Amino acid sequence: VLLWCDDARDAAAARRADALVAALGQHRRGIMVSTTDPRGGGVVSGPTVITAPLTLRRLVASINAERTGVRGAPITVPTLPAGRVLLVEDNEVNRVVFQRMIELLGVDCDTAGDGAAAVRAALADPPYDVVLMDVQMPGMDGLAATRQIRAAGSTVPVLALTATALRGDRDRCLAAGMDAHLQKPITLPELRSALAPYLKPDQPD
Repeated sequence: VLLWCDDARDAAAARRADALVAALGQHRRGIMVSTTDPRGGGVVSGPTVITAPLTLRRLVASINAERTGVRGAPITVPTLPAGRVLLVEDNEVNRVVFQRMIELLGVDCDTAGDGAAAVRAALADPPYDVVLMDVQMPGMDGLAATRQIRAAGSTVPVLALTATALRGDRDRCLAAGMDAHLQKPITLPELRSALAPYLKPDQPD
């Protein structure tokens, strides 16, 4: 889904929208966020148009409708067994989005905003089932934080979150003691698949 911002009452915006929709092709979809209310005068008709300012609920509903191709039919992902995840992410927007995704999977999520806080939280009791660790952070990055966690004797699974796909990223993460490497952006189904091996149902006594 392509999301862009323009003015639904501007004739030039209509031409831009038509060009974008044509470039996307029939198997990809577009949503235009209009800076003006298009009701009673909007000229853009090709893509779905939603009006700024947005709420998270409206934006998610619009994206889900476009991704499924059926309005009002959001993508559903089965929840995971109960567990505790520590999310380490210095970017506040990313942190909020990832935390919400994890909670949608039925999993408790605590957050840390930097590497030093991540080390303290990961070594505290009760232990986490898994740590999602951003690699690129100011100060102590995710690699250094993971090395400190391992040096302290913790075996908590640590999954790297990176914004790049550079050759060698995965090897550097594994060498630091991380268990897996995930590239951002990550979808909810991809996140579920990454967490599933570390969140097991409670076994009966």
